Amino acid sequence: MTLRVFHCKDCGHHMRFAGNHCGRCYAKKDAFQRPGLWYALLALLIILLLVGGLRYLTAGL
Repeated sequence: MTLRVFHCKDCGHHMRFAGNHCGRCYAKKDAFQRPGLWYALLALLIILLLVGGLRYLTAGL
């Protein structure tokens, strides 16, 4: 069973996280529903945590 969290704003179809379009009417998803945005935010968070960790480790030197 697939978890369908998002709804299409045009037709109301329940959509999965994957993909950039609605499976029923092919309307484009909102930006926060597209996986690319979440992957970019996750990558940015990881980079910030790594930079912060390196600063913390090298602060005592």
